[in-house]
Amino acid sequence: MVIRHRMGLTGQIAPRSLIAVLVALVLTAVGCTSGGLGRGDAATVADGSTAHVAVDGENWETFNAGRQVPDGALVRAADDEAVLEFRQGAVRLSPGSTAVVRNDRIELVEGDVLVSGKRTIDVEVGDTAVTGDGLFRVSSGLSSRAAVYSGTATVARPAQLRGLPALRQLDLSPLRLAAIGDPLQYHDGDAWDREFLGDAITFDGEAARLARGIDIEVGRAPLRPRFYAAFAGREVVRFLDVAATVQRAGGFGPPSDVLLTVFVSQAAGGPLGAAVDRVTALREAGARWGLIAVELDVASQHVVSAIDELGNRRLTTAARDAAVVGVRRVADAREDGGAGNASVERVEAGTGGTPVAASPSTTRSGGGDASAPPPSGGGSDGGGSDGGGSDGGAGPGDEDDGGTVDNLVEDVVKRLKDPLGNDDDGDQEPVTGVEVPPLP
Repeated sequence: MVIRHRMGLTGQIAPRSLIAVLVALVLTAVGCTSGGLGRGDAATVADGSTAHVAVDGENWETFNAGRQVPDGALVRAADDEAVLEFRQGAVRLSPGSTAVVRNDRIELVEGDVLVSGKRTIDVEVGDTAVTGDGLFRVSSGLSSRAAVYSGTATVARPAQLRGLPALRQLDLSPLRLAAIGDPLQYHDGDAWDREFLGDAITFDGEAARLARGIDIEVGRAPLRPRFYAAFAGREVVRFLDVAATVQRAGGFGPPSDVLLTVFVSQAAGGPLGAAVDRVTALREAGARWGLIAVELDVASQHVVSAIDELGNRRLTTAARDAAVVGVRRVADAREDGGAGNASVERVEAGTGGTPVAASPSTTRSGGGDASAPPPSGGGSDGGGSDGGGSDGGAGPGDEDDGGTVDNLVEDVVKRLKDPLGNDDDGDQEPVTGVEVPPLP
C-alpha cells in the first residue's frame, strides 16, 4: 500500500474490492442501504411522482418525491400514475391502483402495475406470482391478467408454472391457468398501450382504412382466385384456402381480409405459405392486425404502399365489371325462363363458355358471410349481389370482352326494357336476385 500526501489531502491507491467492502460497512453502520432506503423501507417515491400511503393500512397521507415507503405499507396512486423505486428497479402503478409494498414484491389489490427490468420485482395477485425479464404488466380486478410487452415473464401458482413470451397475455382468473397465452389485447385509450404499442395502434388504423376502401369498391362477398392473382400475384392462389374465412363455390373472401392477410404475409418475408399460416393462426386466436405487424416486424408503410399500389382506378374498374356482369345475368335469366326457371346454367366470363355448376359453401369458424339460398327470380345462381356472385362467379378479375361499361349498361337496360321491372299491366315489380353497387 502506498500513501501519498499532497495539498493536505490523503489519496489511497488500493484494490477496488477493498474499497467496496469499506463502503458497505459504513452504510451498514448507519442503518442504510443503496438508494437511500433504510432497513425497514421498501421503496422510494420517484422524482416527479406522488403517492397516497397508509402506513397502518387505514390512515392515508400524501408522500411526495423522495420520501421512503415502509415495508408493508398500503400504496394508492392518485389521479396520475405513481412511480416507486425499489432496490431492484422501478415499478409504476396506474391511476387508482392499490397495492401492498414489500421489500421484494408488490401485492396488487386492484388496478394495474407495470414492471421493467431483469428479475426485479415479483407481482402477486392472490396466490399467483408474476416475475419477468423485460417489460410486463399485471392487472387485478374483474379481469385479472398478466401481459408481456417485451421480454418474457413467468406466472407461478401452486403446482402450476407457465412461461409467457412477448406480446402474449394470460388470464389469471381461472383456477387452472391456460397452457399457453393468448395474443395481447390492447386499447387505443390505454396510456401504457399507447406508449409501448403505438406502432401497433397506428397499423390498426391504417388496416381499418384500407379494409373500408376495399369493402366499398368490391364488397365483402367471396371472389374468384383470378381477382387475387391480378391484385397480389399468382403465387397467392395456392394459399387462398388458408387465408380466406369464407369459401363459397370457388370464391374466397371476404376480399379485404384475404388481401390484408396476403400483403402482411408478403411483407413479413420468407416463404409465403409459412407466413400465411402464421398470420391466419394469429387472426383466428384473436390478434389484431397491429399486433401481428409488430410480431412479424412488418412496417405499416410497407403494407399500406403495397395495397395503395392497386390504385383506385383498378378497384373502380373491378367494381364496375362486377356490377355489369351481375345485371347481365339477371337479364339472361329473365330471357331464359324468368323467375320460374331454376335450371339456368351459369356461363362465367373467362371460362370459354363452359357451364359452371353451383356448389355448397363453407364458412370457417370466426368470420365471414354465411351461405344463403339463391334468391328468387335470378336463376340458379341468384344473379350475384356481390358483383362476383354469391357463387364466386364472374366478378372482379374476370375478363369481359363485351364492350365498354357504358355500352354494356345501355344494352342491359334495353334488354330489361324497364330497369324497374314493370310488367305489361304497369305494376312495378323490383328486380330480384341482384344488388348492383353504385358505379363510381
